[in-house]
Amino acid sequence: MFPIRIGSKIILSTICGFLVFSHQLLGQADFLNLQNRIIEVFEEHRSSVVRINALFEREDENGEKKQDIRIATGFFVSRLGHILTTRSVVFEAKQIWIEHNRIAYPATVLGEDRRNNVALLKADIVPDDFTFIRLDDSPEQPAIASMVIGISLPLEFDPTPNFGLVTGYESSIYRRAFQTTHLRTNIFFGLGEGGTPVLDLNGRLIGMNVLTLLDIPSSYILPTRALFRIRDDLMFAGEVIYSWFGIEGRETTEVVRGSRVVIDEVIPGGPAESVGLAAGDRLLEIGDFEIRTPSDVRNARFFARIGRYTKVRVLRGKEERTFSLKVAQVPREELEKMSESDEPPKTASLSDDHR
Repeated sequence: MFPIRIGSKIILSTICGFLVFSHQLLGQADFLNLQNRIIEVFEEHRSSVVRINALFEREDENGEKKQDIRIATGFFVSRLGHILTTRSVVFEAKQIWIEHNRIAYPATVLGEDRRNNVALLKADIVPDDFTFIRLDDSPEQPAIASMVIGISLPLEFDPTPNFGLVTGYESSIYRRAFQTTHLRTNIFFGLGEGGTPVLDLNGRLIGMNVLTLLDIPSSYILPTRALFRIRDDLMFAGEVIYSWFGIEGRETTEVVRGSRVVIDEVIPGGPAESVGLAAGDRLLEIGDFEIRTPSDVRNARFFARIGRYTKVRVLRGKEERTFSLKVAQVPREELEKMSESDEPPKTASLSDDHR
């Protein structure tokens, strides 16, 4: 599914070029310090990474049953053996097991989130010598051009480091909107590397690989804060419970106070209507998010907690007004509008890797 031969050349060329550039830019001592720090982060977290194996049954053209195994990377996020990985690998699997230090352990899916391609697993038997990566709810994100490290289990290999840069922050790809903003890196993740944890040079988890592009060596990383929110919902509710404000927005060509977003419709009976928000109000702020584009509204909605009140600041005419809106759970019919296709974009992979 991945262009392995081409991708490998691209990766090798990119890494070699980057290392040569780094060596020229830095002094010998600085270069060795950087190299040692990468090694330290890898050694500290390699025992938290596991290979995910998912067994599937299918019928061939003759109607005979065949078995396939999909593989991915996952990583422990608790002492109890909870694991995060990609949903596209474990979806509808007949059997799932993990490998840690080349020893197999049975595992169970606790919950899945199709819209963000995340699954939460739990090892039925926990290895004796594993570590786990802590998730945090911090909104802090690495700057573009920050160095990052992925630790994966590609193909049949042992834990493998991959080194690159944060290259952007995106809210959509090929007209497909993300539920929340993703990081983009220049790391090309291949077979078995969906679900790879990505860390900064401080050893802090910045997110998990959920999407790899085939056009260029590039991958999308779901940020740790989003993983934290999804992990909690899957653990305690078995599904991600999405929030709702009861508004539809549109982007305008006019920028007023930094915002291009105007409320286009207030849904009858929704939270926005109950507090007096109106069509034509220009959104300036929702909760902790300043609103500049529609992606900011999606971020504010994604991280809003159901049942809590959030501040909504708008510009109505020339008057600035602030409302306290009680966040609701998205109704089923609205949830369907948010639904994205299970199929990945034609030029990308959702890491449904086979062997």
